[in-house]
Amino acid sequence: MRLLFRLAILGLAAFGAKSLYEKYGSRAGDLQGPANQFIDRAKSAVSQTAQQVSGVAKDSAQQVSGAVDDMTGEIKSAADDAKTEAGQTMSDEPASNNKTGSPATAR
Repeated sequence: MRLLFRLAILGLAAFGAKSLYEKYGSRAGDLQGPANQFIDRAKSAVSQTAQQVSGVAKDSAQQVSGAVDDMTGEIKSAADDAKTEAGQTMSDEPASNNKTGSPATAR
């Protein structure tokens, strides 16, 4: 009995699929042209967007790299200036200000 019921359901499903195919199957060929046009337009839009994003990303990376180089140079320059200033301060400091009484040395 279960087998008969399952076969009946399967037969109804097949009949429904066949009916839908007969009703809408002829339109599939008519819709294929517009679908292909849409796919072509979508592909070109995606390609253009990918190229634009790639260009912007490269430009941004170059700007960041340039900024990093500039900041590295500024930090190095500031460190060199601080080193020079500290050296001058240490050499200008009189020996009497040193608690041990020995000449000032770099710390």
